[in-house]
Amino acid sequence: MSSLVGEFPIELVEHIASELETLRDVVSFSRVCNLFYTAVNCNQTVFRTLFLHLYERPRVPEGYDYKTAFRRRHSDVFEEDVLRDIILGKSAI
Repeated sequence: MSSLVGEFPIELVEHIASELETLRDVVSFSRVCNLFYTAVNCNQTVFRTLFLHLYERPRVPEGYDYKTAFRRRHSDVFEEDVLRDIILGKSAI
């Protein structure tokens, strides 16, 4: 199965990841394999979708860094221990 997953075009994986609605879903998705991790962490679209799902569109020029903005607002989620809790289902995010 993992060999089939590795053959998905990165664009398809990025699109799937950008359709996820919660941080828990995105974190779980990114832990499936290296391709999914790369699709989530190297693409602003996923974080843009999450950011705009929770907050108003920023009033800034093009090039807004949604990933950094989302991480700043949810810095505790990106700590190692909290991520582990999300994966193990101990968090209510």
